[in-house]
Amino acid sequence: MLCDSPIGDGRARLTGSLPGAGHKPHVTLELDRVPVQAGLDILRTLRTNVAPGLQASGIVSGRMSYDPASVAALPVDAPASHRGIRGRRPSGGPRAPGGPVAGTFTVQGLKLTGDSLTSPIQVPKLTLDPATPAAGMPPALTTTVPLSAGGPSPLTLTGRVSLHRFLLDIHGTATLPRLRELIHVAGIPQVESLGQLAGAPASLDLTVEGPWLPVIPSLPAGVSSPTLFVPESTPADEGTMTGIINLRDANWKSNFLPLPVLLRTATLRFENGQLRWDPVAFSLGPVQGSAVITMPLSCDAPQPCPPHVALAFESLDAAALQSAILGARETGTVLATLIDRLKPSSAPAWPLLDATVQADILELGPFTFKNVAAEVRVQPTGAEVTSLDAETLGGTIYATASVVPAEKPTYKIDSSFEHLDPDLVFQLLGMKGSGGALGGEAQFELSGYAEKDLTTSAKGDLHFEWKKGALSSMVGTTIPQTLARFDRFSGTATITDGALKLAQNQVQRGSRKSSVDATVTFGIPAMVSFELQPEPPPAKP
Repeated sequence: MLCDSPIGDGRARLTGSLPGAGHKPHVTLELDRVPVQAGLDILRTLRTNVAPGLQASGIVSGRMSYDPASVAALPVDAPASHRGIRGRRPSGGPRAPGGPVAGTFTVQGLKLTGDSLTSPIQVPKLTLDPATPAAGMPPALTTTVPLSAGGPSPLTLTGRVSLHRFLLDIHGTATLPRLRELIHVAGIPQVESLGQLAGAPASLDLTVEGPWLPVIPSLPAGVSSPTLFVPESTPADEGTMTGIINLRDANWKSNFLPLPVLLRTATLRFENGQLRWDPVAFSLGPVQGSAVITMPLSCDAPQPCPPHVALAFESLDAAALQSAILGARETGTVLATLIDRLKPSSAPAWPLLDATVQADILELGPFTFKNVAAEVRVQPTGAEVTSLDAETLGGTIYATASVVPAEKPTYKIDSSFEHLDPDLVFQLLGMKGSGGALGGEAQFELSGYAEKDLTTSAKGDLHFEWKKGALSSMVGTTIPQTLARFDRFSGTATITDGALKLAQNQVQRGSRKSSVDATVTFGIPAMVSFELQPEPPPAKP
């Protein structure tokens, strides 16, 4: 067999024999100043995600032979990595011990330009040598190349190339802009989220591997022609990335948040093609917390699968969180004016997102919640709290809620509460309560940022029940005699016009029943007023 062909300004020569009938082949490939661009064109044919605008210069020369008949048996105790990525033949030997491949290819003056590269990728010289054979591994070539990427230490690329697959180990540091360029050029779609990051150089410890051609599943029965039939439930094997990218003091800017997110430390993990940020220590304005973000591979839903975010906070202030997520807390401030000038005329849509939120302490105005656990779903039009459990005022509260961002964001809340301590509840109203625990439920909605907007826009209903209780004043407010001590106090209240007004209610002591007229005007502190009524006569025996 003889094949001698010019390639650009160089030449390739293939000689050998393919005898068949059980006889082993023997081939030799000689390259003389073959342009690297020819190899890039072949790679672009095999891997469709290689950057189309990329250009290569440089030449390849050398000689490589394949002769399986000369292979010596591997020793039983021969060390073998499951991949053999770092195996290199001894510099003085013509063939890796026990291997069928011998020779070397040398690449001179490699230079990649074009596409998204702001500056060329240059490697003065690299060699492709036979890999040390390992049990169960096909013959392969390896190379190790240092590559400057703007970081404090260069990237080290160690590659392994076999007839059907490739494997690349990447270690070192790179600036984020250069890292994005390299990822785009390599055609790795998994890390598109790095495009919104800026900050200090990142450190990498990655392994990229896959086939030269996507693995196409077997044709189904009845399909005889060699079509590119790939069932939707069986994606083609495009390769995977494993390893980590470590970030420190990076900024992530999104179009739906008014402030950038500072990533004090963050680790992006690649595992079997799946992405996970774990852990992330972040700051969003005054809000500090940690997060684990998991990017799904695929799902059966007709819409894209949302990522899942697990957020954790030691202490969280609701007003600070509102400002950080939705914008300035109050109008008329310097921050509000600045954001109003910078924001577009129509607010950007929120991304699809599922989240769990945990907070040791949540401050919400005069209320303090402990051990908060919530499930949140973010939609392009707003957010929905599908469940929220927390401890407050000596009891427990359960709630669902939604928020719709706008010039004045709207909140809807449906909640229930149980086992509230009346002493803690009525301290907020300047009164002293005692006796049994309070329970009930409330549904209301409100809008705005500032306290005035929130209180005046609030509307809804409250139902409550309090058994074996007593109420007295701490600030001189006259308390109806019927509330001085009672067996059961229950009823409903209406939330409107910045106040909570008692509607139908009943105070029972023994066989005596009565009602109370009262209004709680919202504020910090809230103000309570009673409309006193004559004491009802005792019931006849």
